[in-house]
This record gives sequence, structure tokens and C-alpha cells, in this order.
Amino acid sequence: MLLSQPQISTEAIALAQLIASMTEATSESEIYTTFVDLLPQILPIERVSVNLLNSSRQDLEIVALQGIEAQMPRGTKIPSDRLVSARTLETRQTQIEITDPQSSFVDSAKLAETGIQKLISTPLIVHKQAIGTIDVGVCLPDTDTQKITPIILQVVGLMATQLEKSFKIEQAQATVDRYRLYSEQLQILNDIAYKLSSLMSEGEIFDLLAQAMVDNFPLQRVSYAKLEPDGKFIRVFKQVGDNTILTNALLPVVHSIFAWVVEHNQPLISSDLDRSIYNAHQILAASGFKASWSVPVLVGGEVIGVLNAATTQSQVNIDELRDCLLTLGRLMGATIERIQMQEQAAGVLRANEARMLALVDDSPLLLIVVNVDREIVRVSRFGASQLGYQPENLVGLPFSSLHPESDRPSIKSYLDQLLEIEGGEISHQEVNMSRCDGKRIWARQTARKIYNPQGEPEILFVCEDITELRSLTAKLEHQAHYDNLTQLPNRTRFNQALVDTIFLAQDANQEVALLFIDLDRFKSVNDILGHLVGDRLLNSVAQRFTQTLRSSDLVARLGGDEFVVILPQVKTIEGVAIVAQKLISQLEPSFTISDREISIGCSIGIALFPRDGQTPSNLMKNADIAMYEAKKQGGNSYFFYQNTLSEQISTRLTLENYLKDAIANQELYLVFQPQVNIITGQVEGLEALLRWEHPILGNITPATFIPIAEENHLIEELTNWVLQQSLQVLKKLHQHYHHLCMAVNVSARGFTASDPLDRRISHLLTEYELSGCYLALEVTERFFMENTARSAEMMANLRKQGIRIAIDDFGTGFSSLTYLADLPIDTLKIDRSFTKDLDTDSRKKGIMSGIVAIARSLKIQCIAEGVESQTQLIQLSSLGCHQYQGFLFSKPVKVEHLPAILEPDYRQLRGTEAGEHGSRKDRYSSEL
Repeated sequence: MLLSQPQISTEAIALAQLIASMTEATSESEIYTTFVDLLPQILPIERVSVNLLNSSRQDLEIVALQGIEAQMPRGTKIPSDRLVSARTLETRQTQIEITDPQSSFVDSAKLAETGIQKLISTPLIVHKQAIGTIDVGVCLPDTDTQKITPIILQVVGLMATQLEKSFKIEQAQATVDRYRLYSEQLQILNDIAYKLSSLMSEGEIFDLLAQAMVDNFPLQRVSYAKLEPDGKFIRVFKQVGDNTILTNALLPVVHSIFAWVVEHNQPLISSDLDRSIYNAHQILAASGFKASWSVPVLVGGEVIGVLNAATTQSQVNIDELRDCLLTLGRLMGATIERIQMQEQAAGVLRANEARMLALVDDSPLLLIVVNVDREIVRVSRFGASQLGYQPENLVGLPFSSLHPESDRPSIKSYLDQLLEIEGGEISHQEVNMSRCDGKRIWARQTARKIYNPQGEPEILFVCEDITELRSLTAKLEHQAHYDNLTQLPNRTRFNQALVDTIFLAQDANQEVALLFIDLDRFKSVNDILGHLVGDRLLNSVAQRFTQTLRSSDLVARLGGDEFVVILPQVKTIEGVAIVAQKLISQLEPSFTISDREISIGCSIGIALFPRDGQTPSNLMKNADIAMYEAKKQGGNSYFFYQNTLSEQISTRLTLENYLKDAIANQELYLVFQPQVNIITGQVEGLEALLRWEHPILGNITPATFIPIAEENHLIEELTNWVLQQSLQVLKKLHQHYHHLCMAVNVSARGFTASDPLDRRISHLLTEYELSGCYLALEVTERFFMENTARSAEMMANLRKQGIRIAIDDFGTGFSSLTYLADLPIDTLKIDRSFTKDLDTDSRKKGIMSGIVAIARSLKIQCIAEGVESQTQLIQLSSLGCHQYQGFLFSKPVKVEHLPAILEPDYRQLRGTEAGEHGSRKDRYSSEL
């Protein structure tokens, strides 16, 4: 008979809506707003507010409010020591206050004036730190605060969990933003460097830099001051923004902000102008500026000026801006130095051909003069040596011959253009040049049309070797977008690739598959063999993945043992499944690393665009969910995302949060099922079974909450509670029933917990003055198959204390006679699937007979589970199984009903009823 479904109250629906809404919230403020909007729909309250401590932790600010304001609207800031919340924050416990107009607490007095009679103040604790309080006001005097307070605590606990997740997401986003900002700043500096190469005056240089600084950085004032020849004064050459300090103002260097910069060739940074000792800083502070930077501009190793910048914003990254401005200062100095040298060279060329020739010969630059025939007529000795030549070897050669053969047509065309432009114009390009030994260098060529004494046009090239600069830029670009370990694209590069792929798929009306891959058993490799072996294993995995995929596919490493694959232009789901299986198969051959054979697998979650998500973030989230489903199915498999998974995850998160508080809220309890001697009818033992009754969700089955507890490391706490409660019951029962034993189910995780199981049990046995021979631990046979060495050692320690070991549900796993013979096992609990139909199915009777015979030969006791009829009991007795448990004798009962079923009269009655009425299956199935 099915249990009738309970009517769901409006409050329960509102609670579910609140849980779902907070789970879906994407920001801290949205979590707070959702909480205060929906909590009054659940509880009979007239006011609810979220109050957060400020940075000094002295004041509380009301950041979200619903209900009566009581002269304390949203945004109100009140010293925390004047509020009831002060006790809440100090004790980190919920406070219930009867409001009083005469109270010294501001909130109590003001709320009392509006009719609120009770104030419930609960601490909001995130990452183990109290960040504020949740205050709830109640007007009706008969409102049961003791009843609504646990619900408030549960919902506040859920809010804290969501806030922790929100903060982690914000931290991850901040990391992505830093990478993006770094890339943007790198691009800005590259653009500025390129534009500077065409400028020919300090004024143009400053204008370009100042505009770029104001446009791309939080700066409102930029100026450049040039050092006077005597070094005692400095003149404001040019500025952009505030002109409190006038252009052309002549300022003494001594005792000024410039003295430090000039003397030490170091930047001067002031993060708080109001506290600066310098007069110029005080003038800027009076105009509203908060921070300033002054960096040296050097030419030939000497300071020739100071580049200054200031901001009116108080929240800026001081160090980041310092590094950018230092780079700009160096670029400015290098450009000025280049202009000075070019002007010097051009002046000499214009004045005298002979002097020009001497300058070319002796110049420390790569200078080349090309005639109208596109041939080299002059080259500096230094320049020729850079290319591995003597000057005389280059004269007469085509200028294009200094470049790779593939570039020569474009070089010839470029020379034609230069000869046609007006004299004095400057042209720039970055190209490859060929050395004598065949190696190539990157060169920035600055070209200008000149005339020789005969009036014939020529082209003067000033070439700068930028190979190292290009290499550094390329290296920085690579580091920003590729994983240092595997050289696969990193998270930043992957995110951009996913955005681009989705954009193209939308235009072409195509599907995209996203595969989220997590390696199975990788953590064990890292923990046992070390991170060096783990890193080499990740490299090998990356190589196998790369070899499996098409050139149009992309595989990236997100970090740790997580990889992602983008498959564009998906034609069929079957094709995606084939690729996923190939990736799994690639890991099947073991890896040989440091003379060790290592075997791992992978779990793959698959989400398809646009079916499973139309944005990169949704696609990633759903692929991640699918990957965890693949892991739940045993790993080394793939799983396609399904819409129901999101609902399951939401439900699972809700149960996880409730389970954390289940012990404290006394929602857990034990029931006990007798283990009976078939021959004597005496109850020889009890099996303790855990149950959970939630105040809102009702009874939740162990099959639902035990896996959640194992995955979230709550199983150790539950196991401790069950052991403590069951031994406490056994101690009381021994006052009248000295022979009784207690059987407790233990998860496999219990054997591998941080606090060893044998030590925990030893402490409890000592506490309750019980011998270990009265305790049996039940584990499944799958645990023995997977943890033989570790489990044998642990069980040996338990056996030394007299504790018995039982295999639960025997016969349902991959049974092995080896571990039955090798491990210290006392009892086999034969699964109910073999007991069922034992009296009518000869095959099951044969299997049962074989199990009992093996157990007898190994001197292992047998207990048959699920016995429901007298005929089954007779068959078990004839086969030599002498102990059973099941509904024939009793269903699992609470502790207060145990004395009744332990009395001889009850045992005699159960035997009589079984003989008269046969199977109890129909009668008890509905109770189960």
C-alpha cells in the first residue's frame, strides 16, 4: 500500500522558492535581496534586514530590508556596540530580544516604538568569519520564536553557503579580469611603441603618451617636466588635465618631488597626497587628487626630465600603474634619444656629404643609404657587423638582398614608394633581415628620403634590432594564453576560443560540442608518487589527447587534472560520442613514468550548443554537471547533459545543506532490527539502522542521504554519531539482556577517515565500559574488493579489541573466495534476494546451501536477511543457517519498543503467529 502524499503548505512552497532563488542568484546583493523579499512569505514576521560590518568592523550597515523601517531604512549605519547585534557578533549565537522603548540598544528602542515586540538576531558567518547579522522583527506577542528560529537558522545557513560559492566565483572572475587587463595593457604598450617610432619631437611624444594614459588608465592629470641645463631647476614642459601648476612654470629641484627622482633615478609614488610633505603634492591634493606617480625619463643613462601622473580616484592599483608608467617613461626616453640621434645624423647629412659619410661609417646604429637603383651605396661599420658583413661587401648589393627571398618583392615595392614621397617624411616598418650566416633578425626600419650633393634622391635607413623585444613580446603573449606545463591553451585562451566558436556557429546555424574531462585516480598518483610524476603524467595525457583530435578541434587545460575540448561543426551526436570514446580509449594503455606503470582513466561530460546552453558560461556549467554524472557511474565513461541533471543538482545541494545541520537539530534517529537464533528463538543481536526525518521534507531514505554524506565528507560525523548512540543503547540494554550484541553499518569512507576508525571505537567502548565482543561492524563486500590491504590492517586492529566483522548483503557484489579466506571475517549476512522464494525456487536453495557450506568450512557465521515466512525459516534451518532477521520476527523499531520484542512471551507469540498465519510480507510491506 502506498503512503498518501502529504499536502504541501504555502510556506513550504515559499521556502522551496527561496532556496531555488538563492541557489540561482549570481551576486551577493541579489542573494540578500532575494532573502529579505521571500522570508516574510515563509514566516509570520513583520521586518527582516541584512546588516553587514564595515571594513573597520565598528559599524553595521543595513544593506537589505523588507517590512517596517523604524527610522532605520536601508543604508543606515549604526555603531555595532549600540545594537542587540553586538551580542550576536560577540557570541556568534542567535539572540532573542524583547524590545523596549527605554532600551539602551538603538534597534530595540526604535523597533519597540513601531509595535515590534520581539527581535531575533542571527549571526551571518561566511568562511568561519562573522560578517554581519540577520535581524527579524515580530509584532504578534504569541508568535512562537522557538519554532521559527530553527527555520531562520537553516535558511541563513543556506545563504552563507551561497555567499561562499558567490565569493569563490568572484575570486575566479577577478583572476580572469587580471589576465584580461594584463593582455590589454600589453597591447596598449605595443601600440604606443609602434606609434612613437614615427614621431619626431618631444611635444608629439608627450601628446601621444598623455592621451593614451588618460584614455586607458584612471588618470586625470599628466605632465612632463624637463630638467634645465644647470640641473637646479625644472620646467613644466607640457601637461594635460588640471593646470593648477602652470605650463612653463620654473620650479626648484631641491626639496621637491623631482629631487628624489633626479638624484636616485627612481620613481616617486605617493598613494595619499593629503599626507605628503611635498608642496606640489599638497597643491594637487587641494584640487581633489588622491595619488600621484613621478617617473624618470632617461637619455644616454642621464635623467633629462620627469613624467608625472595623478588621479582623483582613491581605489587604484598603485603598483600596477607604477610599472606601466615606468615602461612609458622608458619608451619616451628611448624615443627622444632616437630623435636626437636622427636629427644629429640628418643635420650632418644636410650640411656636408663628407661628414655624412663619416657619420654613417662611425655610427653605433645600423645605417644604410640606398640610391635610386635600389642598391646600397653606404653602410655603417657597426651596422654591417650586426649582419655579419664588412661594409665593402654590402656596397653595390640590392637592398632587398638583405631580406629573406620571400619578402624581396614587397621590399622592392616599398623602395618605390619611398622614392616617390616628399623629402623629410618618415616611414616605418618591422621586417625580417637576413644575416650573413643565414639567420634572421627582426628589425624596425625607419626610412627618410634625402638628397646627395648631386641632387639625386637617396633613402636613409636607420635599422634597429628588435629581435629580443619581439621574442619577449611573443613569450609574454604565449604565457598569457597557454599552459606552462602542457603548452596547451589555458583557461583564458579557451574562454576566447569558446566565445568565437559559438559566434561562428550561430551565424552558420551549426552545433558545437563541449567536452569537460576530469582524470580518474589522478589525485592518488599525485599523493603517492609526488607532483613531479603527476606533472609528467599530465604532459603525456595532453599529448595523447592532442594526437586524437582534428586540427580544427581545440583541447585546453583548465588547471589541475581538468581538460576541455571544443568540437566545432558537429554533425551528429553519434560523432561526438565516438570522439569521447576515442579520448577514453587513448588513456587505456598504461603510462610509463620513472620506471613505473601508471594506469588512469577519465570521466567526460558533454554539453551541446545551442541545445544545452546558448552562452559559454551555461555550456561550461552543464558540461561540468554531466562530467560529475559520468563519475557517479563509476568513471572512465562519458555522459551527455540532460535538463533533469540541473534539477537533481539543485535538490542535492538543498539536501546537502540540510544534512549539515541534521545532527544538531536532532533530526536523526536510530531504529533496531533483531537478529534471532533460529533454533532457540532468542534475540542474540540488534542491527542499528539510521533514519532522517526532516521537519519540512519529511522522511528521507538512507539510499538518498548516505551517498551525499560520503561525497561531502559528512559520513565520518554520521558514523561517529551512530556508533555513540547505538553503544549508549546497548549499555542500557545490558542491564537486563547481558548477551545482546550490536551491529553497526560502516561506510568504506569510515575506514579511510582522517581519525582512524579503530581508535574512535576504542574510545567509545571505554566510555561505555563495554567489551568489543558485543560490537559487530557491517561493511559491503565491494569494500573488501577495492581496499584489501588497507582494510586487512584496519580489521586486524579491530579484531584485537574483540570486535566482529560482518559482510553485509553478501552475494550482490563480485564475491571472491580469496578475501573470505584471507581476511578476518566473522559473519556473512546473506542478501534478502537469496532468501526470497527460497521455499519455492530450487536454484536459490542451491545457492544458499553453497554459501552456508562455504561459511561453515571457514568457520564463519551466517545470518539470513529478509526472512518473512515460516517456510523460509524451516528451509534455512535445514541448510544449517542458524540466525536470521526479517519481518517474520519484527520490523525495525525505535529504542522505546525494544523491551517488548526482547521478552520471551513476544518471541513465543511471534512463533505461534508465524505458524498460524504464514508469511508476514503483505502485512508489513506497507510499513516498510
